[in-house]
Amino acid sequence: MKYLRFLSRPRVGIDIQPHAISLIQLRKTRRGFLVEQTDGFPLSEDKGRDWEAIRIKLADWTRRFGLAGVSAAVSVPAKLVRMQHLSVPLGMPDELIRAEIQAQVERDFPGMSALSMDYSLLAQKNTGYADIHFVIARLEHISQYIECIQAAGLKLKIIDVDIYALHRMFAASLPPLKQENDVHSLLFFIRGKWILLIADKQEILFHYEEEWTESEVWLQIENRIRAAFPTKIVKTVALYANKNEVASLLSAAECSLPYEVFALKPSIELAEEYFLAGGSVLREMPIW
Repeated sequence: MKYLRFLSRPRVGIDIQPHAISLIQLRKTRRGFLVEQTDGFPLSEDKGRDWEAIRIKLADWTRRFGLAGVSAAVSVPAKLVRMQHLSVPLGMPDELIRAEIQAQVERDFPGMSALSMDYSLLAQKNTGYADIHFVIARLEHISQYIECIQAAGLKLKIIDVDIYALHRMFAASLPPLKQENDVHSLLFFIRGKWILLIADKQEILFHYEEEWTESEVWLQIENRIRAAFPTKIVKTVALYANKNEVASLLSAAECSLPYEVFALKPSIELAEEYFLAGGSVLREMPIW
């Protein structure tokens, strides 16, 4: 019974892809995380995301797993959002920050209305101003995600961006950055694609993904890194691949890339199809 005192409330993460939908239910424990449920359901890719099938499956999971009213997080593709920066005076209240974000969006993207927005405060400098990283999306682009989850009886708490969910799932295994200009380069081989994320201590600075073909893949990756950050100090590449491919890909990367390469491990041992769902939950349940 003492163990149960260290269990947090359950949280649900949902990942909706054109080909499948995945769900994970986590609780935080004294020593890590308890994975209570995982499930997936294939979708037909013929007509994009099949929202009616998604709605039915989410309702089924909510009923079978007793998830009514449980807080949920969902990740959306980075291509559906815009991510930018803004400087505001220190101590500016939330409603004024949101008004400033809205004003900047109207300047940069005239006619862009009916928005969903979120922001985070980056490290403050001794300038009297704070740097804000904000994310905006058209409501029409994410309304289906919201409606499906709420209709299933879940309590939608977080709308995450997929690249941040992926990064968060692996962040605990990254070494600390020592210099101000240092960055992490993360390379994933997942679902027939290679995905490159470059991040500093606070945010993802660059992301790119492409269908994976073995022809010249290492040259493409090196060129992307050099083109994105010619002045940044890229010293290492952290590589993830499934257990059947990781050894051969690590060996190839070490021979082909001018960086130190090491294997990247997820914060929670999960199958690849649950990385985004799990990473979204970790936004509210960080690693201790």
